[in-house]
Amino acid sequence: MISLSFEIRRSAQLKMPLNQKNQYENTDRVRIVEFYLHAEGEPRVDGRAKSIQQIVEEVQERYRQVFNTRSVPCRKTVLRHIRHFRHDASLANHKSTGRPRTVRNNANVELIREILEERPGTSHRQLERETQISRKSIRKLIKDTGMSGFRGTVVQELLPQDPGPNLVHNLIWTDESVYQLSKTACTRNNVEYHYQNPHRKIVKKMRSENVMVWMGLHTTGRIGPYFFPGTVTGAAYLHMMRTFAIPELRRR
Repeated sequence: MISLSFEIRRSAQLKMPLNQKNQYENTDRVRIVEFYLHAEGEPRVDGRAKSIQQIVEEVQERYRQVFNTRSVPCRKTVLRHIRHFRHDASLANHKSTGRPRTVRNNANVELIREILEERPGTSHRQLERETQISRKSIRKLIKDTGMSGFRGTVVQELLPQDPGPNLVHNLIWTDESVYQLSKTACTRNNVEYHYQNPHRKIVKKMRSENVMVWMGLHTTGRIGPYFFPGTVTGAAYLHMMRTFAIPELRRR
């Protein structure tokens, strides 16, 4: 086992590029292969051969103990490293065998840029039809141009009979908010740190007391706040407008 570990480390040092960006460093990959070969060589208690899943689980458990971490290599990662070692005697990632990029080039970037500058509303489907480039590549080419897509904001249409310059003086911007009168807990902020999930429960009262607060903004200033007594219904809202909001505006 010692000589085998030496050969694994020597293979990793000779054949793995140092500038390659990977999740696991050389030493991590060496230990993964060592754990796999050790688990594979140990028979089960009943003498039967271990399944690949059992070997992978032993590798993950050993990795967790040695490196004192909860993050362990997945099954796919473990099997990929052992396959590379047995096939190529190397722990380096294989170079991509795909064809070189032919669509995402400067000429196509400028082509997409010219079309969008002339017709900003051109859809991906139209670009695909005009340039014979797939929509997946078109999204990447648009990103290369530095341009971004922006959606319009839907606004209320103004009719000829609507008051022109005085329109803003006839508008009230309103909003309501409900305030709980009993203690509430926000699960996003109520966080406790443990080594294991304690399955903590937060008890909340059903139909707890609350109050709705209304407020409006007008060109003459703030209107409110108004506190709704009881449940807010259409009739209660209309009563508030007639007895509070409109009289408040007339006093100004």
